[in-house]
Amino acid sequence: MRTIDLSTTNTNLTEILSLAGDETIIIRTPLGREFVISEVDDFAHEVAYSAQNQELMAFLAERSCIDKAV
Repeated sequence: MRTIDLSTTNTNLTEILSLAGDETIIIRTPLGREFVISEVDDFAHEVAYSAQNQELMAFLAERSCIDKAV
């Protein structure tokens, strides 16, 4: 997985999509928002892999409880 920070890099969409063919890309905007770009064939694999990540699942469960409380 690779992160491209658009506040420090002048990368165009064609370059980003080319990179996403090889690995999952996180794009960080100058305002700090993040987006994930992944080749569709890899997405199902990434979902399955992410579901096995106990730290991520715990974070999402905690986040879900916070969202329900608001």
